[in-house]
Amino acid sequence: MRGDERVDLISRNTETGDLYIHTGTGDNGDGLADQSTKIKTGYGFTAGRAPLVTSPGDADHDGVPDLWTVLETGHLWFVPRISKGDLPLRDLGAGWSGYQALS
Repeated sequence: MRGDERVDLISRNTETGDLYIHTGTGDNGDGLADQSTKIKTGYGFTAGRAPLVTSPGDADHDGVPDLWTVLETGHLWFVPRISKGDLPLRDLGAGWSGYQALS
């Protein structure tokens, strides 16, 4: 995720809506459980506002992981460049209410 070829992880606090990147310290995910290494990269993704948040990896092939989210309005949003922290959302349309997973 950070370009260092180590395993990283994206997590979400469903109550606060904060998104974090947990930075790995080794090739096999070493260090991911260490909460002191997490970096806040987004906010506003509470379970009520964004019931579905998932990452397929690098969907737009720019070398940086992306997110997909369905908001409470039923709109599907594409969130490119999650590890950069700027989170420029793109609304891709309505009709996505009730989906439990995307892949």
